Amino acid sequence: MAAGQTFGLSPPEQVAPTDPTIRDPALAVLLAGLHQDSRQLGLEQVEELGDEDWHRLLAIAAAHKVQGLLGQRLSEASVARYVPSDVRESLSEAARQTAARMLRAQTQLAELASAFDVASIPVMTLKGVHLAQVVYPNLTLRAIQDLDVLVSREHLQRATDIARTLGYVPKRPFDVELEAAAKSQVPRLRRPESLDIDLHWNITEPNEIYSIDPADLWTSAVHLECGGCHTLCLSPELLLLHLCTHASYHHGFEFGIRSFVDIAAAIQRFGKTLDWAVVQRQCRTWRWQRGVGVSLSLARELCGAAVPSTVLDSLSADTQGATIDRKVIDAARVHVLGGRQIYLQAESRNFAQLRALPGFWSKARQARDQLFLPRSEMARLQGQSLGMGRLVVRYLVRAWTLMGKYAPSALELLHGPRALPDATARRQRLRRWLSEG
Repeated sequence: MAAGQTFGLSPPEQVAPTDPTIRDPALAVLLAGLHQDSRQLGLEQVEELGDEDWHRLLAIAAAHKVQGLLGQRLSEASVARYVPSDVRESLSEAARQTAARMLRAQTQLAELASAFDVASIPVMTLKGVHLAQVVYPNLTLRAIQDLDVLVSREHLQRATDIARTLGYVPKRPFDVELEAAAKSQVPRLRRPESLDIDLHWNITEPNEIYSIDPADLWTSAVHLECGGCHTLCLSPELLLLHLCTHASYHHGFEFGIRSFVDIAAAIQRFGKTLDWAVVQRQCRTWRWQRGVGVSLSLARELCGAAVPSTVLDSLSADTQGATIDRKVIDAARVHVLGGRQIYLQAESRNFAQLRALPGFWSKARQARDQLFLPRSEMARLQGQSLGMGRLVVRYLVRAWTLMGKYAPSALELLHGPRALPDATARRQRLRRWLSEG
């Protein structure tokens, strides 16, 4: 695509949720059921599904964690009588579990927010709970796996200590200063019979091209009432940007369809109150044009998100002279729809980088660097400084762990389906393209 060209997308009302390249009828029904326009799901699509298709539909919806939304759409009168009873029951049970987890999250959030308030620590609710509480019309529609909260960097140590007094234990030992220098959150905090807590001080990782100053998040924060407690949350414009960068820069379009359902739902929820000028201005300030542009494009194509064409054109033309090529959007789309099982089996980013290098010796040097991490990084992973003797032991343990973790992936990639190395190569191209912006 030549410089200066735009996305070339058709208006939202002309964008179908599926296309002829999608041969899987279950996936076609899922996309139609998740589209903002309920008319996309027709009787002819549902009538064509056989028993195997219905069970595949359940499996795909579960993998992408959208059972609640799918169940709501399939319960509509026009198609409900064609849905097998066991499928309806499975989706209803998933919705009940989603609501139960959300109620548990509200209780935990109230406990945590109250303890932070006593210590004069402002807290912001992120992602799942924010979306379930504000964007979606009821608690059965947005599944959550954990509780994400944000505190300022200056309060991170105190907030961690408070969480410990409430019975939360980190999944591994850590030092707050070492973690904050390399990560946007401390290691996950766990407590029996509770959702895990991800305690953040930023929404982007440090030292990345997409890193930001978290002070911008607090200046525009708004109040959120959730389950009887009061916290803060991102403004609608920053929530939208966070969703886009979480799907693109953070997860490389490997988080499935739900990311784009969230984007479409947020745009629908805030409607005309959403200030697109603020979205574009902040996007340029943070230099997120590439990830946000592709994410908004996919949300419009896959889910019917009401993204103005002028916004997409502006983001495409404002990427340091390199417009967002249609091929990039298509590659990201295939990565999203290609099946979570494919990229869950594919190797990690480090292993993918190793595989992409030419020649034996370049691979050997990369493997050496991944095994023998700098002493400071090993100290961070262990949560303490390491003397030479302990460092050697930790390197040996790391070598054994990496062999156990990546050997199956290596064998699968060498002898498994062609889709695995294809997904790996596509992942590398997308991440490289995002990192160049």
